[in-house]
Amino acid sequence: MNRVQSDAQKLASEYSEEKRKMEMQLQEFMESSRAEVEQQREEHRREMVELQKRLNETSIESTRERESLLRQMQELQLRQRQGGSGLFGMIGRVLDMVFRI
Repeated sequence: MNRVQSDAQKLASEYSEEKRKMEMQLQEFMESSRAEVEQQREEHRREMVELQKRLNETSIESTRERESLLRQMQELQLRQRQGGSGLFGMIGRVLDMVFRI
């Protein structure tokens, strides 16, 4: 009877120790998981910020490109109004300079 009681106490003690170890491992796993999730969230946030920045830069570049194209079109229109670059255009410019029209 004493032996059975001693074995039962030993098993209960071993069970308690194993339970404590498992709870500690579970706690460590949960903390590790939380840290990993937080790290992934932060990485996702950084990527979103970078993508937003690139999107804004692309919009700015597109706007600049559009403005540049508009300027070039206006310059071409101005040149066209001032006369072509062919023979008659040159004659027209010479006549304009002579008669100051």
